Amino acid sequence: MAAGRNVMRAVKVFEFGGPEVLKLQADIPLPVPGENQVLIKVHACGINPVETYIRSGTYAKKPALPHTPGSDVAGVVEGVGEHVTTFKKGDRVFTLGTISGGYAEYTISSADTVFSLSDKLDFKQGAAIGIPYFTAYHALFQKGSAKAAETVLVHGASGGVGIAACQIARAYGLKVFGTAGTEEGIKLVLQNGAHEAFNHKKKDYLTQIKEAAGVHGIDVVIEMLANVNLAHDLQLLSSGGRVMIVGSRGPIEINPRDTMWKESSIRGISLFSASKVKKTIIMQYMYIIHLEETVCLFCNTAWIRCLASTHGKFWKAPLISSYTFLRPCRHTHSFNHFTVWGTLHKLSGVSCYLLRSFGLASETIFCNSINLSGAGLASLGFICPAAFSLHAFREKQCS
Repeated sequence: MAAGRNVMRAVKVFEFGGPEVLKLQADIPLPVPGENQVLIKVHACGINPVETYIRSGTYAKKPALPHTPGSDVAGVVEGVGEHVTTFKKGDRVFTLGTISGGYAEYTISSADTVFSLSDKLDFKQGAAIGIPYFTAYHALFQKGSAKAAETVLVHGASGGVGIAACQIARAYGLKVFGTAGTEEGIKLVLQNGAHEAFNHKKKDYLTQIKEAAGVHGIDVVIEMLANVNLAHDLQLLSSGGRVMIVGSRGPIEINPRDTMWKESSIRGISLFSASKVKKTIIMQYMYIIHLEETVCLFCNTAWIRCLASTHGKFWKAPLISSYTFLRPCRHTHSFNHFTVWGTLHKLSGVSCYLLRSFGLASETIFCNSINLSGAGLASLGFICPAAFSLHAFREKQCS
């Protein structure tokens, strides 16, 4: 608990409406964490479109009033509940699910939605991770089933989720197209992983996308404005293509027959509806930190960097080479061979499990545990269809 304080400043919404309903209050009781909760001193708070929908009363699920907005915050742990063992006072953290609201000096979050923040990221960047990056990953892989070498179109790619989707998709080995509405936006999209970017305000931009995609078409569309683009998206899809609806601001009329001959699908995305297990997998996949040893899965992380903006400026930082990212080997046409160094390490084991669960380790995973016993190798059988010590592998290669 904050020493000597029992009140804080926080923004409250007493009625739904425009920005004018946001009221700064100076006498809000300091929240007290429950047994499985974490009290965070807020250093930065991310602002996402969903917060504006909630504030205006147009979101499907309305909070009880008065309400403090804000889901994504980064800060320092001020206190923890009696059952919380993963965090302690003074830890740098970020969360994507505040309980008491992020537009405040202090907030509480469930411990399972709080994650350690690397010292190499500042608080502004930490506050920009939650909803944008988790949503992008959820849309691309958990719902969109995107695979390396497929083509993804990110509509609204210059926004928070759009930038994250471009970065992650590029790092994963997809061909990335993005759209934006300004030349500045186009440059930003290209700087953050897109192979090609298109101005959606130009009349012929859909023709340009079709030409760039070729006969095959677009495998996955990450759609931020479905009420405008969905009908066109269906025309761009490949056979078996998928549209992931991340955002929509109203109704649209489509022809269902456009989904039939290509056997394409339309899927709605809501990070709030994702299970705790899926969110944990996203975290383990994207952002494993404080490693005791380097886990390497072809970890060229050049395209993964968190952007936070304030007053028109951008802060960029790589999410560190020691984080785990799955990406295909650039030097082979096969996308199911990965190398995991130090496989018996607990975090490397997570990496193996994720590879296996994504169907990406269908043949072999190698580990560098030279003194690995036969029993140790056998224990990897549930995650590795074939496991070898690096020493044994070298002998095999030389024989």
